[in-house]
Amino acid sequence: MVDWDQHKPDAAVLAVRELLAHVSPKVDVETVAWASYMLALVLDDQKKYAEAIRELEPIASREGLSTYRRSWALYQLSLTMQAAGDKEGAIKAARQAYLFDFHELTPLLTNSASTVFGCQ
Repeated sequence: MVDWDQHKPDAAVLAVRELLAHVSPKVDVETVAWASYMLALVLDDQKKYAEAIRELEPIASREGLSTYRRSWALYQLSLTMQAAGDKEGAIKAARQAYLFDFHELTPLLTNSASTVFGCQ
């Protein structure tokens, strides 16, 4: 992620993909999901929306991941879908994030989803 911070997104994508290709059994699923999430952020930043969506959808739908991780993946998925021009998909993902378990969501996520996508 240092590469991304230093404006080297292609190097960041390669590095994270390499890590994800060789995940040790010692690494828990939450950490692997976080790495995929970060990869999606870099791809989104590069306007590679379809690739970012492919990274985020499995996180958002994976049973066994924390509500926190899944909700943030859904929230980012909504933003990426919106940027890709899929307003219907963006609204659906934002509502899922909001309704997933709003008690565990951070105030930022709850406020952003409700404000941007009209979830009441």
